[in-house]
Parts: sequence; structure tokens; C-alpha cells
Amino acid sequence: LVHGPPGTGKTTVLVEIIRQAVARGERVLATAPSNIAVDNILEKLDPSGARLVRLGHLARTLESLRHSNLAVLLEKDEAYAEVRELDAWRERLVKRKSRFGRGRGQLGYDERQEREREITKIWRQARDLEFDISRRIIASAQVVLGTHGGISRKLVKGEFDLVALDE
Repeated sequence: LVHGPPGTGKTTVLVEIIRQAVARGERVLATAPSNIAVDNILEKLDPSGARLVRLGHLARTLESLRHSNLAVLLEKDEAYAEVRELDAWRERLVKRKSRFGRGRGQLGYDERQEREREITKIWRQARDLEFDISRRIIASAQVVLGTHGGISRKLVKGEFDLVALDE
């Protein structure tokens, strides 16, 4: 517990504790109450060279720190190409479905239902793959950062040697 008035260096002390834990080979989960507070920790950890993953919506991460955001890391991952292919395939089916929905060449009810099921199945495959890639990226991180409310038990599984909460 580090206690003190604002501006006395509590976050700086917390960052140093995290750095030392990472240097010992430990995994750290670091949270703060707001996105700007999380980015403040991330900004201080960024030069350390540790594998950092910032959870949260990309638009709520400072632009200079977006390279550590899970969304960016996800799209850079080689396996994400398959997610793009599935999404493109689903989009083609959606366009084809709307083109054959009226007038000549109209699909029957059963064919429309089958097309909907196929579109849903492809969407689910893409999201499942995206989720698996996200979990792998997070599992490989030395430090996972997010807001207190933004830490998802679905994504953040596994053991952490240290949990650091910046209040």
C-alpha cells in the first residue's frame, strides 16, 4: 500500500514495483480507475521494453500509446489474416443475399434461412478465432493494463504474480 496526497509520486513508485516484478520474470496485471490513469502507467512502462498489452477501446487510448493496445496487436498478428478472410467472405454472402432478395431470382424462404445460418456461422468462426488470438496475445504479455471495470475475466485468464491497482 502506497499512500500519499496527489502529486507525491505514488504512480511512479507503482511503476517501479511493476518494473522490478517484470525483471524477476513475473507477470503483472495493472489497473487504474480511468483510461487516462491507465495510459499514465503505460507511458511510464513503455520505455522498459516489457511486453505490454493495453486493454480497452482504441479510441480511449492515447495516440502515442496505441501500439500497445490489444486491437492494434491483434491486427498485426499473422493469424488475424484468417479473421479478415472470414469477414470478407461473410460480407460477400451478405451482399449476394441482398441482391437476390427481391424480384427475379428471388431466393425462397428455406434458401434465405440457410444463407442466414451460413452468414451467422462464418461470423461466429471469425469472432471465436479473434478471441483465441486475443487470449494468446494477453497470455504472452508481461504486463496487462486496463481500467478496473475493463478487465474482462473472459480475456484475462491465467495467473498473475502481482496485481497493481492505482487508485
